[in-house]
Amino acid sequence: MRRLIALTACAVLVSSLSACSIELGGPPTGGPKCPTRIEPTPKGVNGSLLLTAQAVPNAAVVPCLRPLPAGWTFHDLTARKGKARIVLDFGRDTNRAATITLTRTCDVRGATEAFSDVPGVRKYELVHDSKSSYRSDRFYVNSGSCITHHFVLNSSTGAAQVSALTRALGFVDRAVLRRYVHDYSDGRFELDPTPEAS
Repeated sequence: MRRLIALTACAVLVSSLSACSIELGGPPTGGPKCPTRIEPTPKGVNGSLLLTAQAVPNAAVVPCLRPLPAGWTFHDLTARKGKARIVLDFGRDTNRAATITLTRTCDVRGATEAFSDVPGVRKYELVHDSKSSYRSDRFYVNSGSCITHHFVLNSSTGAAQVSALTRALGFVDRAVLRRYVHDYSDGRFELDPTPEAS
């Protein structure tokens, strides 16, 4: 319970102060983890995931990480009001090979709409592939937010490495996180507290 109190305090801080920024670095397994079970309530939710959700309160879906494939490691998470950013490294020499960003809006000009397997979310893709490197952007857009996957790999196998990583990049419905915080705290805390009337 103490951990939830601390996490809720941090989340409220992120959502209420425009200048506040929280950065978390960690081991390869760090970052906002996808819940292992969501029905009837998540088995567990880590603090990084709650901070990511609170950064953009309008986000109906929140990015999360499943176990990363070989070669990929968690670099850091930065969360502040209006934006959360997850950075992943690949191998020893490719820092910031993948950046997952949650924001309120994004610019999808030049991107092509693609099939989306996330309900209620539209997907767009923009690829800059060459023989020696791979760079691409994916945008997952709904009415309240945008999740951008930005990949930069200086390798001829970059597309294959991104394909392997894609299976580890998940999404969790905000309603699931809201239910978890409410149930775990016996109703003492809410992911999205109702603003007090002034």
